[in-house]
Amino acid sequence: MLDSFIKWFTHINWVSWDSLASIGQIIGAVATVWTARVALGQMEEARKQNELAIKQMEEAREREKEAMKPELTPKVILTGKAGGLKINVILANNKPVPVYIDDIYTNIPDEENQELFETDAPKKVPYGDICTTKIHLRALGDLLGDYDDRIIRFRFSYTTGDELTISFLILSKSKGEYKIKVPLFFYLVGEVYEKDKIIAQGTLIFPPYPE
Repeated sequence: MLDSFIKWFTHINWVSWDSLASIGQIIGAVATVWTARVALGQMEEARKQNELAIKQMEEAREREKEAMKPELTPKVILTGKAGGLKINVILANNKPVPVYIDDIYTNIPDEENQELFETDAPKKVPYGDICTTKIHLRALGDLLGDYDDRIIRFRFSYTTGDELTISFLILSKSKGEYKIKVPLFFYLVGEVYEKDKIIAQGTLIFPPYPE
């Protein structure tokens, strides 16, 4: 193809206006094609930039939506002295959106939980504030009764319809010559029904260093 173009180029009559006009038309056509390619490239780049801008806007909107979602961070600690130990469930608000805790539910029958816990709820928890629920360790252990283990769940409900559940496992352990049952207390955030999962993934509350 290149040989044909060279051959055609060498046979051009450079003193003919018609030949020069033909060359001008060819150059104009090449320039038009090149301009069109550049324009298409610019349009494609603009399209990509627009898609990127839309994606960034959507991600920013999702981050803003997540930041405005009510959320409480749970922490469980043991306080008090022997005979009066309490499990403190502390729900802290680390977001600028206030959270309204309207109720607490457990899977314990009412006749069993009269002396089990005391709580600040219902309560409005603004940014930087906490809501504390104190569970009496001895009363929790008394729920074990004749069982070898028992799972107790505390569910905190918000006015938004969201919920936070903390599951406690009371597990009996035989100790001493007379095989006296000593309860171990674990907890795991979430609505859990499997004992093995709480033991494997949860945290031992009491005693902190089991024998």
